[in-house]
Amino acid sequence: MDCLICSGEESLYFPIKRDQAFKAISEFPSYANHTYEFSVCCYCGHHEGLSPHKGTVYCQCSHCESVREEVRQVELSTNLGIINHHYGLDKNEAFNIDNASLKDLMFLYAYLRSCSSDDLSFILPIDDIKELNLAPTYDDGLDILRHLFLKKLIVVDPKSKESSFVFEDYKEGENLHFYMNKVSYLLNIESEGVHLSIPESIKLLEKLIEEKVEQDLDAVQSLWLDIASMESYQYLDKLFTDRNFSCEKSEKINHAIRTCLEDIPQSGLYYFMFLSVKNCSDLIMRTPMGRRNAFQTVPKKLLNYRDRALGEKWDIKGYSRPYDLPQSVLSSIFFDRFMGGTSKAFTTSVCDFLIQED
Repeated sequence: MDCLICSGEESLYFPIKRDQAFKAISEFPSYANHTYEFSVCCYCGHHEGLSPHKGTVYCQCSHCESVREEVRQVELSTNLGIINHHYGLDKNEAFNIDNASLKDLMFLYAYLRSCSSDDLSFILPIDDIKELNLAPTYDDGLDILRHLFLKKLIVVDPKSKESSFVFEDYKEGENLHFYMNKVSYLLNIESEGVHLSIPESIKLLEKLIEEKVEQDLDAVQSLWLDIASMESYQYLDKLFTDRNFSCEKSEKINHAIRTCLEDIPQSGLYYFMFLSVKNCSDLIMRTPMGRRNAFQTVPKKLLNYRDRALGEKWDIKGYSRPYDLPQSVLSSIFFDRFMGGTSKAFTTSVCDFLIQED
């Protein structure tokens, strides 16, 4: 039989051995258990019958590769058009940074400091940063990213990788979905009608944060509790992991942590956490109580220790910051740069600290 690709040269197909056929489709194991007639052209190397698609999909000859490349270029051009339609630069209205809250400013400042590209022209996807230390945990980093995106302080970069977007089941007129952790972003803020670059924004953000810290103590307390709660939950999860348990985040635990942090130093809360997790693991190992019921005792114990410490006026020495849980960029900037140092903030409750500042 003449080759369909180079038949003008009177080249012929010849059958190849079964092991050679399986070697040819080793990258596609789903076809290995089926029987096909495999033939290869002795001149151009075209495979006929390599798959039910007659060689156009998996054949590696120059003709089939060029066909696939043409199809791929058409698909790429179509996808780029869809991306620009939904996330083009003309689709976004800049956010006035003068109207941002302290939380907005601090999250954006930490995000730019940790995730900006080398040339400071765009913001890298968080999955492309090998040692992301934006927040205490990866999920906290995603929450910060989600907060900034919903506030429109950052927007999707239309030059992001095509694989960052979801084109499967996409229909015209619908929103184009994307992977939040895989797309790159562009800064979308302005001040006095002027769109700001990343270097200009970093300088302005630092100035605005200093002003907010001096003027809005309620916002300082709220942000303090947010960051300290992230770190405290990270430590709680470590305590459970060290005992081969998993800690499920819940509103009840988060409420207990924030309540304790209002009156107890973070170092003291770490001590309460150690006692509470030790009690929880003892209940699991020594009593018929199930894990779920034992975990429910942790927030209760934390609040009990807090009440006793305040009522009996305990002198809580507390714990130091764990060496294997390094301080995040967000925590370091807030406490070291704007709160007078991590050591003081770690061993002082937020209420006592703000009273001293007044």
